Amino acid sequence: MTLARRIAAAASIALALYCLLAFALTEAASAALLRAAAAPFSLPRALPAAWALPLAQTAYRLLPTPWNAEAAARAALARGDSATAERWIARMPRSVYAIALRAALAEERGDAESAAAYDLRDGDAQALARIVDELATRDLTRALQLQRHVVVALENDPSHPPSRAEAFWRLGMLEARSGHRDAATRSYARAVDLAPYAGLYALSYAQQLWYGEHDAVAADHYFRRTLENDPTAAPAYVGLARIAAARGDRAAVRADLARARAIDPHMAVPADLDAE
Repeated sequence: MTLARRIAAAASIALALYCLLAFALTEAASAALLRAAAAPFSLPRALPAAWALPLAQTAYRLLPTPWNAEAAARAALARGDSATAERWIARMPRSVYAIALRAALAEERGDAESAAAYDLRDGDAQALARIVDELATRDLTRALQLQRHVVVALENDPSHPPSRAEAFWRLGMLEARSGHRDAATRSYARAVDLAPYAGLYALSYAQQLWYGEHDAVAADHYFRRTLENDPTAAPAYVGLARIAAARGDRAAVRADLARARAIDPHMAVPADLDAE
């Protein structure tokens, strides 16, 4: 082998080892982030979580790739260092991963509106729901406004991945909690229109029609429609029992309650209804 070939082979080996080291550091950083969820005696458990960010930063210096920048951003977010996370996200190319991290960063900073906007772009329906649900525990008005924004965004661009039916159903729940009876009814109705075979949406609509609007005919229809789509929906039988009690049909009350309890023996039933 000539000297030139030896030098080329040595250079190739050195480059391979260099890349291998960078990849190993990236993997170690990712493993450190997973420490809390890892099995006992596994590699992630052996790596302190505090090592994640230094390992990812070192990996990026050795090999400045998008996935090393992503690892560093995730590590910074995990330790609550939003400023460092933002700097690392800025080094990532535009991608669904960068959008997801920007959403997580906005959520970390308490900016639910920006987080939801990023999740809408990314199509992360679960993250959207989590953001609105968490916000509703401390600021119902703000959560309602945010969910209204989500619904408008999805209606204006139906190509968005998150389910429009679920968005309207969640809006209905927030409208009902806020005391906006008519708006809640409209939102539930829209959810049922968009997903006519989803028993949960039909059940919520039926409950709103009965408990909110006192419309026995329409509520009865949607309680029964719920059971067509989901025969295990015990609350629908309780709703039917309520309607039967209102018209004085005690036999129907007992039959519907018996069906509800056959599905769920621990089903909560109002005392006045149970006495029928």
